[in-house]
Formats: sequence, structure tokens, C-alpha cells
Amino acid sequence: MATREALTKVALLVFLVVAGPSLFAWWSTNGTEVVKAVVPIPSFSAVPGTTSPTAQTFDGCKTLRTTYPRGVKRRGSTNTGAAIRPGVEVNGPAYRANARLDVDGDGLACERGTRAAGRSPWKQT
Repeated sequence: MATREALTKVALLVFLVVAGPSLFAWWSTNGTEVVKAVVPIPSFSAVPGTTSPTAQTFDGCKTLRTTYPRGVKRRGSTNTGAAIRPGVEVNGPAYRANARLDVDGDGLACERGTRAAGRSPWKQT
């Protein structure tokens, strides 16, 4: 059995020595097409630091709240200002497009305050 295994290894080595240069030449001219056909290339829709083309920019908080009634925030942000109503929608592209409306810089734009904070949650500010 050991001789059969050794013969198999020798045959494989001879095949690679004989066919190797032509396989290398073929791969250098056609390899990228083979890889593209077999391995899917990931496409990233958003580049960090840019806004999505579908993100709408609003003039102010009043117009933003027509689409996002309780404001909009980026993922992982926590409120650092006054108490707010729960339910602020997580939408990174919308937040990045309207980050200038985040007056306290906590990652929540146009969040609505609660009555406990001294502001009416229904008043358009």
C-alpha cells in the first residue's frame, strides 16, 4: 500500500511539473474572471462618513417630525439632555443627513421632550 501511495504522489508531482507552466499561464490571463464567477464580490452600499442617496434632508425639526414624529437617532446613541419621549426612530442615514439639527450633540436629532422636562410633547418646537 505504501508503494501505491508513493506512486500517486510521484504521478501528481510529474503532472504539476509538466502542466504547471501552462496552468499558470492560463490562470494569469483568465483567473480574475474565474474568481468573479465563483466568489461573489461584496458591494458596500454605504461608505462611512457619507449620506445615503435616499436620505432626505429637512429644513428644520418641524419638517423632520412630519416623517419622524419623535425624532431620529443614530445607532448606539443615548440621550444626554433633558428627558425625552420614547420611540425615537433609529435611522443612521437620516440622522447623518440632518445631524445639524442635533443641537446637544447626543446622536438624537429633533427628539421630543416630556412634560416632566417642562416642555409639551405635542408642541412643535
